[in-house]
Amino acid sequence: QVTWKTGNLIFQGGLIPNLLFNMQEKFWGYRYVMQSFQGEYKFGSSADLGISASYKITNWLSADAIIANGEGYKKLQRQDGLLYGMGVTINPIKNLTLRVYTSLNEGVGNEANTRNLALFAGYKGEWLSIGAESNYVKGLKHIGAHDMQGTSIYATVKTCDINEIFVRYDNLSPMYDH
Repeated sequence: QVTWKTGNLIFQGGLIPNLLFNMQEKFWGYRYVMQSFQGEYKFGSSADLGISASYKITNWLSADAIIANGEGYKKLQRQDGLLYGMGVTINPIKNLTLRVYTSLNEGVGNEANTRNLALFAGYKGEWLSIGAESNYVKGLKHIGAHDMQGTSIYATVKTCDINEIFVRYDNLSPMYDH
């Protein structure tokens, strides 16, 4: 991975973090216990071969974009089709993060395109952190009419300087065309 930063602009290239659920994964923070929602249910890969750019527009607004091979870090070569994604992150007040992200992963041959939409809201205070995300994927694993939606809600409470209690609730549902 190569990273280049100048001012408020960051470029990355190589085997880089996928922007699909990178923020949610960091906010959840307990990957050693369970992956974040989109990683757990295979909505996408946590890393991929590609390029990305992120730009901090103001102290409360940033945007990012990625172009990657779309196969994840386990398959680094792809003949056709790429993943295109973009996201916007808003921090309207201290400790509150809002994010929207969407991507299109082109199908190859007769495969369906895979589309993702992720919405996230999280508050991280000194003793309490709470996050909620809503996720939708159309054409999961490039299979037409294989659409899924899900939500994840998680919270962490510090009981003292060295102990935390964390809880999480996930709800994953298939969606079908009628």
